[in-house]
Amino acid sequence: MKYIYFFLPLCLFFTCCVGTKKYNRYVLEQLKYERSENIPQINFSYTGDVREDSVKVSKQKSYFIPAIFYWGIRNTILCEINPQVYADYFQERFKKYSQELGLLERLNGRRLDISLDYMPSSFVYDFSSQSFIFVFAYVTTGYEKIIPENGYRPILLKYAVDAEDSHDRVVGDMTMNEYQEPLTNVWKSTKGFTKHYMNTAKSGIDNMAKNAVLQILENVT
Repeated sequence: MKYIYFFLPLCLFFTCCVGTKKYNRYVLEQLKYERSENIPQINFSYTGDVREDSVKVSKQKSYFIPAIFYWGIRNTILCEINPQVYADYFQERFKKYSQELGLLERLNGRRLDISLDYMPSSFVYDFSSQSFIFVFAYVTTGYEKIIPENGYRPILLKYAVDAEDSHDRVVGDMTMNEYQEPLTNVWKSTKGFTKHYMNTAKSGIDNMAKNAVLQILENVT
């Protein structure tokens, strides 16, 4: 019976502490989405930083402290998603709303140039657990969080609608920011928790794309 108090915290460590390779797979699974056909009238460009890989996952902090009356676990992973991936997703959602909300019809064959200067994409996965072992029982506390990086930095979108007469050319810009709050896992698995966070991020991009279309519609006649 006494060995249970040794093996239970050990099991907790091996079941809850995810490695970088596995976490990389979790993230890659959530970056898949259907791509629509290209719209020649709408030209997108992204001028921010890009990376070679779609995802780069690296361990920031990791330790495991086994002691007689205390076990401590900490696992912190930095996940850097190529900003171009989310910029492409913004483009897909913008094309969708440009058709649904009437912007494509309003353009009437004119070309619309869109540029984004930045796209937040990186976050930190943080898992921590402590077990306090007593004579007849043990108590476990801890948390599992995802913390976005650079979420407060605004995104600058510039747009230009060409016209035969240069005086009719429409040029403008707007500042967008869909800030993501840090999330704490309550009941989901690590995979499900990561999926929930990334779906929240994509929902924010979707809102930015819709608002951008609506604002351009107000300025294009």
